[in-house]
Amino acid sequence: MEPSFLAEAMKATREFFNLPLEEKQKYSNIVDGEKLGMDGYGNDMVVKENQVLDWNDRLNLLVEPEALRTYRLWPTQPPSFRDILSEYTVRCKAAANLVFRNMAKILNLQEEHLVNMIGENSITQAIFNYYPQCPRPDHVLGLKAHTDGSIITVNFADAEGLQLQRNGVWYNVPIVPNALIMNVGDIMEVMWISSSNSMCSIYNCLTLFCGLTS
Repeated sequence: MEPSFLAEAMKATREFFNLPLEEKQKYSNIVDGEKLGMDGYGNDMVVKENQVLDWNDRLNLLVEPEALRTYRLWPTQPPSFRDILSEYTVRCKAAANLVFRNMAKILNLQEEHLVNMIGENSITQAIFNYYPQCPRPDHVLGLKAHTDGSIITVNFADAEGLQLQRNGVWYNVPIVPNALIMNVGDIMEVMWISSSNSMCSIYNCLTLFCGLTS
């Protein structure tokens, strides 16, 4: 993606999170104390007193298939947000498909094998995370340790802090300006140990995530 477009995407993201709280809560995923679902603005649902919460501001939006979008939860401020997110979604999908084609070649499969198996009806979720300053950073985590329950996650980050774990050791992921970071998710790992018939059934219910982080 062109640096100019990535800059526009990050600018729109920051402008949303800089809005007054009452404006952001217009897109809340909680109504009358009940969490409506994954889509919308808001952090983790509190279910117990000693629950560990992420130290971040978060917006989740289902972006594909387009017919399933809940536009009432798509911010209208800044005015460019919706158009930029739609374009970002298309470009992330193209980037992911490029990775899938190269993975297929490595596995001695036809180039379009993985792309065709995923198909056009896979779910894509955009996840926006903003990490505000904390007076006690030694007591919090912006995002708890986790694995991505996706096929692939396309990350665009402009702040250090992303880490990965290998053999019990945590490593910092360097932030390269105007670069996307690809995470292989749990469903992709399942693929390696599944037969072709099993993979076909799994792909009917997979999720594919792409996100902006600021």
